[in-house]
Amino acid sequence: MSKPENIPVRHHYIPQMHQKRLANTQGLLYRFDKRSPERCVFRTTPKNTFVERHLYDQHHEDGKVETSAEETLAVLDGKANTVIHKIVESARSDKLPDLDFHERFTWDLYYYTLYKRTSDAMRRMELEDEQIAEIISRVIVEHQVSDRAIVTEQERTNLLGANLRQTAKVRGVLQVGAAFQLFSRRGLDIAIIRCSSGCLVIGDNPIINFNLCKPARVLLPPLEGWLPVAHDVAVRPAFTRSEGISLFTKDKEFAGLLNDLMLRQSTTVVGRSREVVDALSR
Repeated sequence: MSKPENIPVRHHYIPQMHQKRLANTQGLLYRFDKRSPERCVFRTTPKNTFVERHLYDQHHEDGKVETSAEETLAVLDGKANTVIHKIVESARSDKLPDLDFHERFTWDLYYYTLYKRTSDAMRRMELEDEQIAEIISRVIVEHQVSDRAIVTEQERTNLLGANLRQTAKVRGVLQVGAAFQLFSRRGLDIAIIRCSSGCLVIGDNPIINFNLCKPARVLLPPLEGWLPVAHDVAVRPAFTRSEGISLFTKDKEFAGLLNDLMLRQSTTVVGRSREVVDALSR
């Protein structure tokens, strides 16, 4: 008999391939965690960063655990890795990436999914638990009336349990909703950072989000939506136009603004420069 395949239980919500582009030449990252009482910066690796056990597991009624979501995301990450490489190398050469239809679709899907797949984003879905319970209760009643079925208390408990909510959240990550069309209809803005010490960091909420930054309503449109894809390159949908790709050369000040906002909306940030991460931790 063949041995069962090793199923990964450590799920990266920011893929390792993405993190590696923000690491130093030794493949290391410097990490700052707001939850650390001493607020210290320490060295780590992409393997041990932005990862959570069983984050994308789905649970069936018979008790079986489905891991296909992690496999689906891994396929997307592999395709996105090629596209990101093309974007980064083109930007460093002061050129626009020539993305074909499939490459652009891959980028849009990766960006859209990354926004939803973080552990923090999935936890925020817990705010909808009461709505989920109300919907399930209504379905139970309708099922009992239309099918003349009896739903036991145990079955009701199972339906309202954490496993079902976990599965619903994972499926929500994989589904492509109307918001995806907004990303896919916009152009792209690419920023290349030209400075010796300005290194971008990335946080557990990796896309600069108007609604996550505190205090509220501090962002200007030019600073919203950026996703660092390397220590010197960031990408976002173009909010002001629907076609084309634009490349902008930015400086240390721009990098500092993005880093400050990234820290403001995240619990943990990492970057290749200890000096940069140290400055953010103070």
